[in-house]
Amino acid sequence: MAAVPMAKAADFGAHANRYYSLEVSHYKSTLDSKLLEALWNKYWVQTLSSSPLFTNREYVTHQIEDLAAKTKEVDSSLHARSSMGGPFGPTPKGMKGGNEQMGKVVKASEKIANEEKMGLLAAMVKEKVFAAQAGQADGAAHAAEANGGDPQMADAKA
Repeated sequence: MAAVPMAKAADFGAHANRYYSLEVSHYKSTLDSKLLEALWNKYWVQTLSSSPLFTNREYVTHQIEDLAAKTKEVDSSLHARSSMGGPFGPTPKGMKGGNEQMGKVVKASEKIANEEKMGLLAAMVKEKVFAAQAGQADGAAHAAEANGGDPQMADAKA
């Protein structure tokens, strides 16, 4: 289950603990499949040349800001609980609630980190695949030029 953004939790006030994500399912008809295939054929170059790190940067920034706010909230609640405890510190019940809150924050941070890792991995794969192909095309052009051929024809053959 996805973490509840701080803004949404604040919107619901006393009912924030009842806020939850709904499961989403998708239905795809044959017409949908044909439309998606047509769109893919039209925009595949743009899809391959785009970077999820670039396109999602604003969304990730908001996620990180929300995570920072949640971390501050957990930290302040843990400090408040420790000051309210007896002479020997917080009660075990108070610590349990803090650990659960911190666990949610950790899960959210791991999710953000994994999304960024996947974006970096996708960028690395694209770089390796397309840099290798570009290198092969450049090599063919240089070989054709050295043999007295037309480098543009070498690109067409490669």
